[in-house]
Amino acid sequence: MLDFYLIKDEVSRPGALELKALEYAGGLEVEVFEELQNRNIIDKQLSYWTDFRWSSQDVKQKFEWLIQNNSNLRENRPEVESVETKLFAILEKAVWVQYGLIAIAD
Repeated sequence: MLDFYLIKDEVSRPGALELKALEYAGGLEVEVFEELQNRNIIDKQLSYWTDFRWSSQDVKQKFEWLIQNNSNLRENRPEVESVETKLFAILEKAVWVQYGLIAIAD
């Protein structure tokens, strides 16, 4: 599982103790991550097995792109399960608090 945590843009990379204090935003399985890459939603340069980070601006752009390009999200029906809605749920948590996300590979 690739775990995502909410993090302020100005916070440097957290150590193990600080990471435990961050709010968990959700996780993606490898198959979902790879499908999102195949659909060009997640950059293909990112690896499921390597930690990475998105700024609050990156999160907002991905969130808005998903809404514009996914009819279920545009019609306010995020309950229809898809790889997009799984990522949307994670992004939405960060957008509401204007935080970025840090992804930690297990």
